[in-house]
Amino acid sequence: KAVAGEAGVPFFSMSGSDFVEMFVGVGASVTGDTPVLIRRDGKTCLMPIGEFVDGYFTGDEQGSVVPVAGVETLGFEGSDSNFEGSPRTSVTGSAWSRVRGVLRHRVAEVYEIEYLGGVIRTTGDHSVFVRTPNTGIIQPVAARDLRPGDLLVELPADASARARAAGASLALGEPARSGASYATATSVLSRASHPAWVEAGEAPVIQRVSVKPFDGYVYDLCGCDNEAFFGGESPVLLHNSRVRDLFEQAKRNAPCLTGDAVVTLSGGRQVTIAEMFEKQMVGVRVPAMADEFRFEDVNVIGITKKPAEEVLRISTATSEIKATPNHLFPVLRDGLKWVRADELATDDYVAAPRSIATDSHPPLFYDFLSPETLLTPRGEEPLLGRLRLADVRDRIGRIHPRIERLSSPGRGLRSSWISRVPLYLDEDVAYLCGLITSDGSWRGRGGRQLIFVNTELALHERVAEILRLHFDYSPKRHLNAKHFENLLPQGKTPATLKDCYTTFISSRFLCDALSRVQASILEMPSYIVGAWLRGVFDGDGHVRPAERDPRIVLSAWDRVTGTTATGISRSPVLSS
Repeated sequence: KAVAGEAGVPFFSMSGSDFVEMFVGVGASVTGDTPVLIRRDGKTCLMPIGEFVDGYFTGDEQGSVVPVAGVETLGFEGSDSNFEGSPRTSVTGSAWSRVRGVLRHRVAEVYEIEYLGGVIRTTGDHSVFVRTPNTGIIQPVAARDLRPGDLLVELPADASARARAAGASLALGEPARSGASYATATSVLSRASHPAWVEAGEAPVIQRVSVKPFDGYVYDLCGCDNEAFFGGESPVLLHNSRVRDLFEQAKRNAPCLTGDAVVTLSGGRQVTIAEMFEKQMVGVRVPAMADEFRFEDVNVIGITKKPAEEVLRISTATSEIKATPNHLFPVLRDGLKWVRADELATDDYVAAPRSIATDSHPPLFYDFLSPETLLTPRGEEPLLGRLRLADVRDRIGRIHPRIERLSSPGRGLRSSWISRVPLYLDEDVAYLCGLITSDGSWRGRGGRQLIFVNTELALHERVAEILRLHFDYSPKRHLNAKHFENLLPQGKTPATLKDCYTTFISSRFLCDALSRVQASILEMPSYIVGAWLRGVFDGDGHVRPAERDPRIVLSAWDRVTGTTATGISRSPVLSS
């Protein structure tokens, strides 16, 4: 039941009341030595784009959009017309444009565009605006499609030139000349005296376009309100065809899903699209289906919210979703095709992912503990030798064998402790969480008790064994009273009842940790998810032993259907 919207919108599920749209894209980029004019915190600076963007990344990080705030770059003011039925855009002046995010990633080749006045090196999917010689109308052309003789769009010689001159002079530490339409400044890139970022000199006609091998980062400014000028002595107007067009398309078409549609992030975590909007989760990666129906991870570059005049409820055999009529779905019709929601038929099959990849490495169990957890190493006084988890997180592997007590901060009812935890989350703990999910009760964070209720004594003994082995904790087990006076669904009272037991886990510390594991179970390695599913089935269901039986039966399906069905897509054995 996964669905996709236009141009790589990620898969969603469920429904709600707020209408939200999301855009994703892969940034078209330029090399790090490309000059760009940046205004930040009231200060203007002409600098290489790589120098600016690298400040938002650490180490070898790449491939994800990093949100930025309070940053602008020099873009353009334009006018649109519809001459003889054809939409056209003209550049009438320059203007500061807000930057929403930055991106860097590695490529193996770049397109080197040589023009009168300079050189720009971009990825092949980056577009450059080309001006029609006689009319001045501009249109974006991909770098790989440029030809010698094409006329690029330079900074216009208009009233905004004086403002640019002042900005460039300020950026380069030189006073602007009063009343001048341009300023002579020393470029931070070439150290040569030239008119920088002001009026264009010679028309920037392309002389040569060539493909060059490249080994390094390329960079992009994402989500700009308008396209930006890049370059040194004669900057030209570049057009981000993959990202900018996505926003323009969304403004026109606005394919939307309802606010509690669930988005699967890369790695398996799930959040509602409304939560992503509220937290402005720009820069996260999501699995998406490209136009040619291939899965790939892409970056979220923006999320917006707006009302919708009409919404369709689309129900499948397993669930439903609400979407605007123009939302696209991948449908099996003589092969996969993108079909609008208002063109779907009752016999259509909607594409769904057979499996969703998760991280292959098990997480540290300490990741599910509060950073304020207090650790007491062996041989230390309980109060004097305690270490704060946040302070030793980077060396917890070395300290772990010596820890003999873990406690939550606070006193009285807020205080809770256990003797040990496993270093890594393993299948036993995941299986325990599956049992509680299927036939138990999860309490809210801060609750002091979890319970598991079942008639199978062997399962209760397994729960107790896991808790003793991994946490040195012994739960309490209680034989429940039998109520023969209760009516069965058939309208009769029972003649016999099996013994039913309740196991109580009454450690606040342990309850909090296991609740955090449960909340993140869909992000775990597939074998961990598989162990969790075994617990779900053992607790309150079964997998068919014979051909004529249902594939999977869960008595408490209404309680666990969402997480269980999604968990199956994380298990390669079950999903295949």
